[in-house]
Amino acid sequence: MTDRSQIEKLIDTHKRHLQVLEEQQAMFGLETPPHVVLGIQDTLAKIAELEAQLGRGAPAEAQSNLPRLPYFFGREDELAQIAEALAPDARGWGMLIDGPGGIGKTALAIHAAHQAPAELFPRKIFLTAKLRELTPGGDQPLADFTAPDYMALLAELGRELGDDAIGKSDPAERPRLVRDRLAGARALLVLDNLETLPEPERARMFQFLDRLPLACKALVTSRRRGEINARSLRLDRLSRAAALELIGALARDNLLLARATPAERDELYAAAQGNPLLIRWVAGQLGRPGSQCRTVADACRFMERAPAGNDPLEYIFGDLIGVLTPSETAALAALAHFAEPARVPWVAEIAGLAPPAAQNALDDLRDRALLAADPEGTAFVLPGLAAAFARRRLPDPLAHSGERAGAVGRFEQYSGARVQACERCIS
Repeated sequence: MTDRSQIEKLIDTHKRHLQVLEEQQAMFGLETPPHVVLGIQDTLAKIAELEAQLGRGAPAEAQSNLPRLPYFFGREDELAQIAEALAPDARGWGMLIDGPGGIGKTALAIHAAHQAPAELFPRKIFLTAKLRELTPGGDQPLADFTAPDYMALLAELGRELGDDAIGKSDPAERPRLVRDRLAGARALLVLDNLETLPEPERARMFQFLDRLPLACKALVTSRRRGEINARSLRLDRLSRAAALELIGALARDNLLLARATPAERDELYAAAQGNPLLIRWVAGQLGRPGSQCRTVADACRFMERAPAGNDPLEYIFGDLIGVLTPSETAALAALAHFAEPARVPWVAEIAGLAPPAAQNALDDLRDRALLAADPEGTAFVLPGLAAAFARRRLPDPLAHSGERAGAVGRFEQYSGARVQACERCIS
């Protein structure tokens, strides 16, 4: 018997074994034992490996509605973490990717989903609850291809799974119907911008994900972190190298940006603080109809005084202002004065809060990806763009107290911390 015939015989054996396992999965449904699910995934991988040895065609392709990305740079470490979370033996339903607006959560989730093996996930489904997007010309509402609430997301998921009737079903039965459809689908779900859902609906979505069939996984993006039965990844700024690659890609279609010197491109990276959305927005001001920006410096200055309706900082941070509690608002306004990490008692004194209340408020703000903290959660810092927006939009806790000089003097003695001057509060 030749090597080729031996391989073909092995493939036939594995396929018969796979058929038995899939029949068991169909019989058990949602109660499929983990060893059956893992057996299916392992057998599929073995079949794919053997068929590759025979040179049979191209690798399997997933049935997918994932959006196309025009480019993607960097994030190698994050992609590796996501791949681990999607592995068959990984615990939990997948990964939550959280971080501030525009930092690249959606692009990372989509790119990672494209990279996930089709052998593990024959179905890849993208759903978004996003309601608006920022273009160089301004903030635009989204009406198409979005599901704005939990029930709409389930209805759209049912449609993607081939059952339009789920969208007309009794809402009380809809989660179960979708889970039944997912039971044999081996699907990878990408659920985008879940922070737009009201808190009760967001909690219901995470409860639904807790009950995903074992062969399914999910990637979720949100500006807010919560208690979940999955891994979480806080996304930070793009590396300088990846950002410069992004700027180079944008420059291919923008003559004015193409003329920018290496120093000007570094200036763009610094002004946007590594935020991909801000990089694209600033670059988009160069040569845009109606724009007077001809250089990177012009566009960066325009960002600082952007008009209503096309203010990138308002787009990134503005929707949070209306949902903050009074304690969160006071803590955020106080923290905006610190250029370096500030300890909870310092924020509490400026904000006029009891230290426990300040700690709770700062923890909640960290969960919203608005600020960073040390590992112990005892010192917090507000990134520069968020601090500038907070000083512009929030009432200053020292504006009418007459205690600015005393507070500044005290806190300048602590660990080299410096309280930033707020122009509107200086007479």
